[in-house]
Amino acid sequence: MRRRLGLAGAMLVATLAGAGNVERAACWTQTDGWVCGPFARSATATAATPINGFAKIEVIAPAWRPLRIRLRARGLANGASLRVAEDATLTSAIDVPAHGQDAMLTTSSPDVAPNRIALWADASAPASIEIVAVEPAWSPLAAIVAFSAGAAAALLLLWGLGGVSTAPVAPTPARRLTASDLAVALAVLGVYAAWAILKPPMQSPDEPQHHVRATSIPATPFVGGAWQVTVAPAHRNPLTWTPNPLHWIINKPAQRLSGAEVADVRAMPWQPASAYPPVEYLPSAVASYPPTYYWTEFVGGQALTAAIGLSPWGSIVAYRVVSAILAWAIWLLVLALLRDAAQTRDWALPAWLILAATPTVASIGASVNPDALVIPATVLAMAAAWRVLATGSGVGLFTASAALAAAIKPSGLLALAAMGAGAAAWGYARAADRDRAWLVIRRLAAVGAGAWLAYYAWSTPRLSPVPGSPSLSIPAYAVSLWHRLPMLWVELWGRLGWQEYAASPWWYWTLFAAALGLAALAVRRRLVDAALARYVLVTSGVYVALVIGGELVQHPQAGLILQGRYFAPAALPLALLAGQDRVTRWTLPALLAGLHVALAVATVDRYFGGDWALWWRAVSGGP
Repeated sequence: MRRRLGLAGAMLVATLAGAGNVERAACWTQTDGWVCGPFARSATATAATPINGFAKIEVIAPAWRPLRIRLRARGLANGASLRVAEDATLTSAIDVPAHGQDAMLTTSSPDVAPNRIALWADASAPASIEIVAVEPAWSPLAAIVAFSAGAAAALLLLWGLGGVSTAPVAPTPARRLTASDLAVALAVLGVYAAWAILKPPMQSPDEPQHHVRATSIPATPFVGGAWQVTVAPAHRNPLTWTPNPLHWIINKPAQRLSGAEVADVRAMPWQPASAYPPVEYLPSAVASYPPTYYWTEFVGGQALTAAIGLSPWGSIVAYRVVSAILAWAIWLLVLALLRDAAQTRDWALPAWLILAATPTVASIGASVNPDALVIPATVLAMAAAWRVLATGSGVGLFTASAALAAAIKPSGLLALAAMGAGAAAWGYARAADRDRAWLVIRRLAAVGAGAWLAYYAWSTPRLSPVPGSPSLSIPAYAVSLWHRLPMLWVELWGRLGWQEYAASPWWYWTLFAAALGLAALAVRRRLVDAALARYVLVTSGVYVALVIGGELVQHPQAGLILQGRYFAPAALPLALLAGQDRVTRWTLPALLAGLHVALAVATVDRYFGGDWALWWRAVSGGP
């Protein structure tokens, strides 16, 4: 009886999800919300478009095909003609009456831009045309596809969450963080805080765009758009999108902040909302990112800003501090997991420092950027998945961390696939653990289905188009990637600002030589658990391949956009290099400490011309 009730409940949930997905496909747009159906908040009619001869018209369009578009002519003289078609040849054009009656055009044209299709009109005399409504036309195939996708995702979610391992949990004595662990972890938090104030506001990759999305999140609390971020005036920071010296120096590494410019931006006051337009739009792909990170930033950052009465400069630092604390908290869970596992217990701390304390990770962690959280969340999910595979414990932590990564940024979806590959490889190599491997795969499927139902079905991840981007063949792309590898290596460890400046090349060559030497020692000594090493190499290798494959597919539209930090979630193989003797395991952390100092000096030189007194005036707001 219980099984029948469970099956009936699952079918009901699948039916509701399928029906909901039909409604979404028929009437939802990423750019304009609901444009038809019972949830439409406003009419889809747009301002009448003037037509004088032959013209192209862009029309709001949900994903559903075919669509029925109701048209109405305005100001069309009697005897004049107005024809509209879905193609420029005006084949199968319809005539729009001159006396204000509606005409209906059915089209299956593809999008020419996110949620936009093109119609073509030809008027024999000047007139205007109004789009009265856009509605789905009945299509059994479209309905079946949309319903099946929603129902399948719901069933996948329920199936994945119902997975229970029948393999016994391997008993391992729990080990808590030591006093040394906590002391070092607090020191790392101090490093994050230092990077939050060391670099001026807006001097991290895409920080203006992410800060605008965070401060404007109440205006777009769910889907932010496709290629445009709504800029709301209510909590707008004048340093973020108002032209000022902090913007003028971006991507201009030879340009520094002068004392007068520092004084100006530090003294810039808050403006009332009435000083700004009611709404503006900022072109950026971050519009399609999930709102999870931006809501946490807004709540924490605005609370600190209001509680302390911070200036615009100080408010941006507050947002950074919120990001740093959240990132550090996730990294602390990673350290606890590594310390608890018998296979990594002896070298957990240096391994953790290699993951959490590179200048790139620390700097981006202390910035307004979702990478601050998605990097540690992905590493935590990969490590937690390994613990489930190895011991059968920690399923809840694994599921939650995987869901968090997927809820922060689309790269979290790549991590789901990579962990699935790692679990499959584990189950293939270890027959006794196949139940655990199957459990991990089921939970990953559930997280992916849940992420799609909750967000990604509503907001397709998009990269902003870059005009003039090359379209390389696979061999040409491989050559391009090979030539970029040295720079990606530098960026992985520490090329800061908007990828504008780095430390002396000596540091990165030394890191490269140290990594090679440690890898050779690891192969020779074999001190790291073989199953762990295999899982890490497969999972990280698949993740790297997916990131590179994404650029390969998208580069004709978005350009060659790979940056070293994109590979930080796959840095677990580097952490395994800490599996050495008591002295050798600290090689990379020691080099990273020196690199932090070198980059701190380079940062003050980059932005303040090496004038530490000017930097202090910028930080303190003093004269």
